[in-house]
Amino acid sequence: MLKDEMTLSEYVELINSGNYFPLSAHERMYNAIQHAIREGIITSEVDQSLLNRLIEQYFYPASLGYDIHKRMLILVGPPGSRKSSVVRWLKQAMKSFSYTGQGAIFKVKDCPMQEDPLLALPEHVRRELPVKVNGELSPFNQFRLKNEWANNWQQIPVKRFYISETYRKGIGTFFPGDPYSQDISDLIGSVDFSTISTYGASSDPRAYCYDGEFQAANRGVLELQEVFKANQQLLYPFLSLAEEKVYKISRQSLVTADEVVIGHTNEEDLKEFIKSDKHQAILNRMVLVKVPYNLKLSQEVAMYQNQLLENDRERLGFYALETLAGALILTRMKRSSYSITLLEKLEQYNTNKVDQAIINEFLDEGMEGLDPRYAFHVLSVICAKRLTIIDANDLLAQLEELIKGDYRIGSGKKEQYIYAIQLARKFYTKAWLQLIKDIVVEVERNDLEKLMTKYLTNQPNSLHNRLGIDQSNFKHFESVWHSLIDRTEHIMFNELPESFQSALIDLHIFNQQERLAEWFNQKVKPQLNSRGVKLTEKAETDVIDSLNQYLNQLN
Repeated sequence: MLKDEMTLSEYVELINSGNYFPLSAHERMYNAIQHAIREGIITSEVDQSLLNRLIEQYFYPASLGYDIHKRMLILVGPPGSRKSSVVRWLKQAMKSFSYTGQGAIFKVKDCPMQEDPLLALPEHVRRELPVKVNGELSPFNQFRLKNEWANNWQQIPVKRFYISETYRKGIGTFFPGDPYSQDISDLIGSVDFSTISTYGASSDPRAYCYDGEFQAANRGVLELQEVFKANQQLLYPFLSLAEEKVYKISRQSLVTADEVVIGHTNEEDLKEFIKSDKHQAILNRMVLVKVPYNLKLSQEVAMYQNQLLENDRERLGFYALETLAGALILTRMKRSSYSITLLEKLEQYNTNKVDQAIINEFLDEGMEGLDPRYAFHVLSVICAKRLTIIDANDLLAQLEELIKGDYRIGSGKKEQYIYAIQLARKFYTKAWLQLIKDIVVEVERNDLEKLMTKYLTNQPNSLHNRLGIDQSNFKHFESVWHSLIDRTEHIMFNELPESFQSALIDLHIFNQQERLAEWFNQKVKPQLNSRGVKLTEKAETDVIDSLNQYLNQLN
């Protein structure tokens, strides 16, 4: 078991014994991510596919020491695309990992910068270590080494510390502020002029306040929020921090820093920043990763569920959240030139069955559209009404009202978003139809099998017409039909081809058209109740009307 405190000599012995291996910040970040995944610390706010992309494109190669570790990671995406959520999760992963044996971090005791004690080692001792040590001890700890420990590095006290955003240990966060008042001290600290009379000069290391975000983030993570909104002058220190792992403070020598720098920004700010030729140096030290809006239905629904109170979840009607989520995702998609509709894309994205050619068609898909905050707004308003049942159509109506009254959305975009809501209603209707068909298969199997025998043996042309088969594929139908008719007495309904099953189910429902409401109440509704499906009177009427429209299309 690791001791919390020891001398630097004992720390070196611990490393040489092989019982502990110190990690760089990028190694620690990669291992922290793996630890969080193993422990199941993945929230609905973290897109697993995005996380995998970040691991592959940045964290893993950086942890191996490749040149990419000299770059800042910048997440680029529209507002509400969960960029800050990803960074928040990464910080939490780093914090949790620091409490494990493998993730233990040691610093020079009482150092405000969590400085790596190995930086105090002379060159000949460094060469014998199984880990590479780069950098020099800061002026502050050089002063302490000379005056507190009489230049005996072996006696430097070493102490374990734990990552904490609250106490600014291993996590720093930089917000761009007023460009006229915000200065470099927010990043690198500043001279404490009240101590100059005590220490004699502002260049004395003890006269400096090491309380900037660079110091707070040392050995951990530095988050840059809305990075391209910052004053250009404040970005200069990142050039040396990223490339050389050092930064300069007033009247002192360079300070070594080991930290993962992660920023996030929206695309418009990045485009404005790129326009200037003056920013090429800082852009060259960045790895830019797109973070589009979520396009997977199940993940969007999980986000919405996190916004609801427990009693709100109990009031949800059939497919309510899925329909609302579908509407928002449809606003983020682009029409394909391939033979696939937006609703088909929605379903394929959710099942990870999208053809690569369709994915490659629009590499910026998901970078525009409605952000999840619109859904949160809709849910807040509807849930506050204390409806007995929260129906999908109530949510869509509220979303439509919100969009129509939003001054921030242009008329063209409003039309696009209203169309997405119309598609979501079709999506909702399709879900209802599929549920009813599932119920029919479950409770009316005998009737379906009677229809099967009837149409396979006596009326194949009727079945052929119901399947919508023309001359181009009639021969295939005929061969399948002949293979089935030979064993009609022995075949089960679920052994039929899917298209045959669907046609027979349609025929069965079609036969109920003259007494559709009565059939729905007697056969379907009890099954809905047993499955816990909540249905308002209006929703019930809407479902029966949708069934009628569907059957009229079949006729």
